[in-house]
Amino acid sequence: MAEKISEARGEPPEGEEWPEIDRSTLPIRIPDDILYRLIKEELAKNDCRNRGYVLDGYPRSNKDAKYIFLKRKIVYNEEGEIEEVDEPELEEG
Repeated sequence: MAEKISEARGEPPEGEEWPEIDRSTLPIRIPDDILYRLIKEELAKNDCRNRGYVLDGYPRSNKDAKYIFLKRKIVYNEEGEIEEVDEPELEEG
């Protein structure tokens, strides 16, 4: 990402220098599907299954919790590709 920023801003004006890019503040995020798989794999290991675990600040939303903790039935379309099916909302109470 830092390389893309450097390429996009080009050369600095003559006699000046661009400020250094602070890599710690760049908004780089792991895609959700990869994050879900990584967390599922870690939670399936014996350490987490036998000793327990703490997820500090995660899941961030109800959607994240559904993808990690619920077992979903895989549905395929006519072309044989996996199709995402939204579950119906449950009534309160």
